[in-house]
Amino acid sequence: MTPPAVVVVVPWRDKGDPGRRRNLRAVAAHLYAAGLGPVYLSSDGRRGDAPFNRSAAYNRAVTAHPDTPMFVFCEADLLVPHPQLRAAIQMADRPGMVVPFEEYRYMSQLHSIAACVGLADPFTLKPQRVMGRGRAVGPCNVLSAGTLAAVGGWDEHFEGWGWDDRAMEHGFTIATGVPTRFVPGPAVHLYHTPGWRVGGPFHGGADTVPDAEQAATRANRDRYARYLRASTAQQIRRLTTAARSVCV
Repeated sequence: MTPPAVVVVVPWRDKGDPGRRRNLRAVAAHLYAAGLGPVYLSSDGRRGDAPFNRSAAYNRAVTAHPDTPMFVFCEADLLVPHPQLRAAIQMADRPGMVVPFEEYRYMSQLHSIAACVGLADPFTLKPQRVMGRGRAVGPCNVLSAGTLAAVGGWDEHFEGWGWDDRAMEHGFTIATGVPTRFVPGPAVHLYHTPGWRVGGPFHGGADTVPDAEQAATRANRDRYARYLRASTAQQIRRLTTAARSVCV
């Protein structure tokens, strides 16, 4: 069987939040309608309340599609206009990471529900907050298999929330020698219960966050510092390949 030219990977493990399930259904339907290629839900191989390991979910998807030349990695709470995704795929034929948006729009809970059930166009709704170009780099990445090989895959030391986005962006830039490229346009972040502490980097979040999640964020921050000290492709690959999930 001929492998697909593009596989769209959505990292997902159900931890019981109905809002996140609603977001997943909307995002999967949106990605399927784009016609880019098969939409592949990829678990991290863990169970229960363990912090989610997005990197493990991504690596498992790549392992499951060894001959696919292009991947779109899109989180289960993000909507990106179809033309921007197609443009990003064309750009990613060259080495380096491509982010298929410049403007990251945080939507309210009410607007997110309206978008998910088809009552409103998510790209015309007024967001609660906006992050400009370069501040949001991780929720959706378009990468060729060659770029993934250059960096050595996703670093599974990162788990839970925080810092992995920036670390991996630095890794892809160092490993390929090509800075991150962006496609002009918005992306919409659908509301869900936040996974960071009150008063954290975004001055918001859940009232209570499990100790394991908080510990994961602290560990991510420390590991990000190691990435910033890496200045060669070899040093980056030592970080990314140091641990791999046994659940493949």
